Amino acid sequence: MVKTLANGEPVRKCARPAKISPLLKAISTAAAHSLNEDIEVAITSVDTIIDGLAIKHGKSVEVIQELIHLGGHVLKSRRTVGINNAYAHCEARCEGAWVDDPTKDSIRTIISEAKHLSGYQHLSRDLQQVLIDQLTLSRQEETTGIDARAVMERVRRELTNLHTRDGMEFIIVCVRSSARHLSKTVTFLTPAAKAFLTTVTKVQPLIWVNQFEAFTINGITGILHNHELRKDEMKGHIRETLRAQIETLSGKPIKRLEFDNYEKKIVEKLGVVIVGWTCPDFVSPSAFKTIAQVEQLYDAVNSGSCKAEKLSPATWAARKASNQSRLALGEDVYRKEEVTKGVKRKAVDDEG
Repeated sequence: MVKTLANGEPVRKCARPAKISPLLKAISTAAAHSLNEDIEVAITSVDTIIDGLAIKHGKSVEVIQELIHLGGHVLKSRRTVGINNAYAHCEARCEGAWVDDPTKDSIRTIISEAKHLSGYQHLSRDLQQVLIDQLTLSRQEETTGIDARAVMERVRRELTNLHTRDGMEFIIVCVRSSARHLSKTVTFLTPAAKAFLTTVTKVQPLIWVNQFEAFTINGITGILHNHELRKDEMKGHIRETLRAQIETLSGKPIKRLEFDNYEKKIVEKLGVVIVGWTCPDFVSPSAFKTIAQVEQLYDAVNSGSCKAEKLSPATWAARKASNQSRLALGEDVYRKEEVTKGVKRKAVDDEG
């Protein structure tokens, strides 16, 4: 018997919803996750590209974003701070605006370590966080613009863009006018300007800049005393740069750079070595006899050819074993100083 409604129409049965097999559901879920992951990678890649273009062409990130269009719509990047764009940012700045900035020595050390390890992925979480924090700080400086260094960096980027676009050449030097000022010396020399200083004036740019600063602070007297001060400054810079690198790589506080106890307190204890030392003997720069030796090592440290490097566990263990073997053969591995104990003698009366 067919059931009917009040109006006489037959009752229609509702079709049962089709069942989705667990396999199809799993495939669909996996596909959705895969798409989401690919989108995340694409957005991250866009962030990296935008950062790179901004640094390369001396433009703000916002300008680059406005110049990138997809399908008629301006592409807005989420601009999340991640290790990938933090590394790209710091690497580019280390090769450009931060080359002569001593406050970025630790950043340069981390970038160098990442290259040594074949990628930032192999850095420790702490070192990755340092790069991320630096990118965050850089963006804050770009936003506020109140820091003198940030202002000069903007000027540098604009001049770099002008030089690239129109071939303009510049010699720009900004130094302190008082010893009370804490501003760092800022220089911008195009290739032709640098060649002019070295070939025509016969003075290296670094020496010229330091003489200028000495003159602005102390007049002609400052220039006369600047030679010795410069030598002491270079020695201090060498020690502090390498000390900071060792501290960054080891993750442990280092009060001072050890020379006499280098193998014991630096290599064996911390697993870090110094490579590219230009002097035949590994001694403190204070023991260097000539200014040429100091300048050579100073240039090596600044260029990165002399730096601290982290030993792999295997190399570290091998170094310790080698030191013990050399010590057993009588070699003065740890430079132990012989202590001559004083011998008490009875006072001898002059009269016998």
